[in-house]
Amino acid sequence: MNEIEIIRRAQAGDMAAFEQIVQTYEKRVILAAMQVCRNQQDAEDITQDVFVSVYRNIGSFRFEASFYSWIYRITMNMAFNHSRQKKYHEFLTSEENDDNYYAIAD
Repeated sequence: MNEIEIIRRAQAGDMAAFEQIVQTYEKRVILAAMQVCRNQQDAEDITQDVFVSVYRNIGSFRFEASFYSWIYRITMNMAFNHSRQKKYHEFLTSEENDDNYYAIAD
């Protein structure tokens, strides 16, 4: 079975076909996520989120580009969003520590 047939079967709700998609692309998605987040655990979390999104949205894939390009774009969007959220959380955490420092100094 070729990639197009697998995708069409996954679009029709065939879980075995979707599992085959995950097996085919999982390592590539993890590596792509690692390029952005540089953390194995974060990359694995992003990968899980990517495949949830792929599962929910596979019906919208229109075969206008390669399937990997579509998954890669989802991966990059999620990885960049994750990175921004993590940096923002770290900023808030450091700001809270600064506030505590100044409160102690008073």
